[in-house]
Amino acid sequence: MKIPRIVFFILLSLVVIAGVFFYQTVIRYIVVATIFAYILNPVIVFLEGKGLSRVKSIVLVYICLAMIIGWSIYFLIPVLIEQASSVINAIKGTSETGAFDFDKLPFIIKIRETIANVQAMIPMFDMAPIIEQATNLLKRFVVNAPQLLVDYSANVFKAFSFIATMPIMGFFLLKDWHKFKKTLLSLIPNKYLELTMHLTEKIDQIAGKYLRALLVEIVIISMLSSIVLTIIGIKYSVLIGTLAGIANVIPYLGPWMGIIFAVLSVLITGKEAIFILITILGMWFVQIIDNNFVYPIVIGKNTEMHPLVILLTVMAGGWAFGLTGMLLSVPVVYLIYGLVRELYKQLKEFEII
Repeated sequence: MKIPRIVFFILLSLVVIAGVFFYQTVIRYIVVATIFAYILNPVIVFLEGKGLSRVKSIVLVYICLAMIIGWSIYFLIPVLIEQASSVINAIKGTSETGAFDFDKLPFIIKIRETIANVQAMIPMFDMAPIIEQATNLLKRFVVNAPQLLVDYSANVFKAFSFIATMPIMGFFLLKDWHKFKKTLLSLIPNKYLELTMHLTEKIDQIAGKYLRALLVEIVIISMLSSIVLTIIGIKYSVLIGTLAGIANVIPYLGPWMGIIFAVLSVLITGKEAIFILITILGMWFVQIIDNNFVYPIVIGKNTEMHPLVILLTVMAGGWAFGLTGMLLSVPVVYLIYGLVRELYKQLKEFEII
């Protein structure tokens, strides 16, 4: 390699490093805005095929999004906030002073009454110590639940302010999408151009379709869960249904989280014990629909990852990044796995490796 070329690549590397350092605070905005534009781009291309200009297509899609967001703000968000506040008030306002009194929760009262009746019938079995330990563990969980809701709600509001900038950045990315793509492809050497084009198509098939399908599945499961819980008569049905839809992203563990949320609602609101069974059956029914209809139709195929690998991925994501890691670990690992596999396949076909 000639010295001028070496010098050029060194200078280019220094410029890239300096650029990353200078723009490090906005890199995440750029990444999220790119994903936002990437998800919407197929719709824009479809509208262009119907004769609309690209700018008009973007404006039309944005108007539809604004209507959906406006509907959510007007109808859905207030319901979610009201139900979340109601959960906190139901937990905190269990004494005359308004302070938290765990022992006055309806389901705890029922448990203690049942234990007392059993103890009266079978005096030789002393169940009190075991039950006391179990209730203490449950008490710590319930006591911390409101603060967890407050902490995560603060993160949600930060996320909303972060997401608010995405449509603006996304508009410019969508408007000049072809120019950006052409510029990036012009940086690729000619001998790798065909390979890059193949990879770009595969990335769209693997990443784009999967991400869009995942969003659709979250919406469908949230709606189904909310409807089923409303029919059963469970309080906070919309809030629990939304949480269940989001948690459903976590393989194996997610559906159980939705069931736990629903059962806790039954316990906190003091419904009859039979509602626990009915609620579990209702949420199980939602999972049957998801596994047999929603997931196969929307996602299209399995993630092709071994169940043990999926479970370890969820655990690793949870340990490293908490709840966010559990939600995103499997989709991210699946996408990386699919892209690396496709890259290897294409490199073999083009006899580069």
